[in-house]
Amino acid sequence: MSAVVVLVFPLLAFGWPGGLGTSVRTAVAAKRADDTDDNARGYVAFRRKAYRRAHALFEASTRKAPRAAFGWLNLARTTYQLNKMTATEDLCDLAQNWSFRVLALLSRAVEIDQGPVLEKLDRGTAEFAFKREPLYEKWRWAVALSEPGGVSKPSLAKMMAGREMWPIRNTFPETWFVFEGDGQVVRASRDGRTPLGRWEATEGAIVARLGKQAVLLRPKRSKFYFDEGKSWYDFIEFQSECESGCESESESEKAGGPWGIGLVLGPRYGDCGSQNF
Repeated sequence: MSAVVVLVFPLLAFGWPGGLGTSVRTAVAAKRADDTDDNARGYVAFRRKAYRRAHALFEASTRKAPRAAFGWLNLARTTYQLNKMTATEDLCDLAQNWSFRVLALLSRAVEIDQGPVLEKLDRGTAEFAFKREPLYEKWRWAVALSEPGGVSKPSLAKMMAGREMWPIRNTFPETWFVFEGDGQVVRASRDGRTPLGRWEATEGAIVARLGKQAVLLRPKRSKFYFDEGKSWYDFIEFQSECESGCESESESEKAGGPWGIGLVLGPRYGDCGSQNF
C-alpha cells in the first residue's frame, strides 16, 4: 500500500503522462474558482467559451475590485468576443462603437498595472484577435510612449507611414495631413491632395520639411474622453515645434499649417470614417 502512495503522489504533483496532471489541476482550479472571486470564475467560463457568463462575471469583478487590472483586461476580451460580428450603426458614436469600448477597457487596465497587462497582451493574438485591428496598433503605440525607452526610430517610421493626421482642435476637419510611406507630406481634403514637402523619423520625433520650414513633431500619449466623460482611451498626439523657417504665422499657413497647434494620429473620432480605421 505504501508503494502505491509513493507512486501516485509525485504523479499528482508533477502531472501524469499525456496531460492528466494538467487536467486534474484545471479541474481543481475550476472548483476553487467556483468558490472564490468573480474574475477567476469568469476566466473558467471564458476558457469554456461561455462568453456571456464570463462577461457578467468580469463586470461583477470590476465593480467589486476596480483596482484589479486583469478584471478590466478580461472584460475587454469578452466585449470583443460578444461583439466582433456586430455592425455598429453609427461608427462615430463612440459610446456605441464596441471597438472604442474595448480600447477604453484596455486603457483602464494599463493605467492600473501597465507592466503585467502589456506582458500578457504582447504574447500573441491567439486569445485576443482584436490585436490584429489597426485601432489596436495605434493604441499600443500610444501606450509604448510611456514605456522605458519609448518608441524607437524604426517603430516611429512605421507608425507614421501612410497615416492620416488631424489638427488637434478639430474633431471633423475639412483638411488633414497624410505622411506617405515614400516620405512625402500631403495636405488632403475632399477636393484633392496637395504635396507639401518631405518627412523623416528621428529618435523621438518626426521632422517635416515644408518649403523653408523644418517642423519637429514629438509624439505624446494622451487621453481621449467620450461617453460624456465616463470613458477614455489612450491616443497619440504630436506636439509641434518649429526648428527653422517659421518666422511668422503667415509663413506657417503658406507651408500648409497650422502646425502650431499640433496633430493627432489617433485612435480618435476621425478614424471612424477613415480608410485607416
